[in-house]
Amino acid sequence: MQVRDYMSAAPVTIDTGADYKQAFEIMQQDKLHHLPVLDSGSKVVGILALRDLKLAAQLFHEAPVEVGDVMHSPVTTIGPDADLVSAIERLTEQGIG
Repeated sequence: MQVRDYMSAAPVTIDTGADYKQAFEIMQQDKLHHLPVLDSGSKVVGILALRDLKLAAQLFHEAPVEVGDVMHSPVTTIGPDADLVSAIERLTEQGIG
C-alpha cells in the first residue's frame, strides 16, 4: 500500500500571509484541527494546529497576525508514492500524531 491510498487528494490549506483569525474560521467550518500552510509557490512550509491559534488569540487578542508567524516549521513531508509502512515509521520516529 502507498501513502496515496490514504491521503486526502485535495486537502484544505492556507497561505502564510493569511490572518490567523481566517485560519480559525476555516478550521471551525471544516471541522479540522490542523491546516497545511503554503508559501506563494504552493509549497508546504508549515503546519498550523488549532492549539496554535488558541495561543495566538490569547497573546495577540484582536491584533492582525499572519499564519506564518504562528505555524510550526519546518514540517516533515512524504510523497504519495511512498510505502505506507515507511510513512508510519517516520511518524513514529519523529513523534508526529
